[in-house]
Amino acid sequence: MRIFLVTIAALMAAGIAPALAGATRAVDPPYLRLARLLGTPQLVRAVQPRDKSRLLLEFVRPGESTSHWTKMTTVSIAVVPRPETQAAAYGIIDRFHRTLTQRHAHIGTFDLRPVKPYSVFFTFDANGEREQGIAYSPAAGFVTIAQVAEKKAGAISSNDTRLLKSIIGR
Repeated sequence: MRIFLVTIAALMAAGIAPALAGATRAVDPPYLRLARLLGTPQLVRAVQPRDKSRLLLEFVRPGESTSHWTKMTTVSIAVVPRPETQAAAYGIIDRFHRTLTQRHAHIGTFDLRPVKPYSVFFTFDANGEREQGIAYSPAAGFVTIAQVAEKKAGAISSNDTRLLKSIIGR
């Protein structure tokens, strides 16, 4: 899906939280569009360090919050050296898998594309939540993990799964 393969450097450089707070549907950043398509349009958290090396965004359903939600979309974007994008993507995917294992998550799927461009579709259960998502590089210099979680069974639909997989060409 080309709408997700955009250059986010301008958003990162400007600080995305202000951009998201005032976004209108005509100029929405791609990850806000993704959250809306996943049924979680309400931005409840945006964290970015001063050096703008990372960005964490959390979205929930209308009327929900970070402490009371049934479905949440989380997008984590890392800025990496452009020439090392694929190596960084593989490293982030590998660390993510090790973290899940160390935290004793029950990994249902970890469908890694083992050649460049590296990507993965994953599903896991941990702490009473079911999650699925993708990790990939949408553009040189960036690696993204986008995932959707549910606390209420059935909140993640087969359309959500198809959407996530389509972003990485699966």
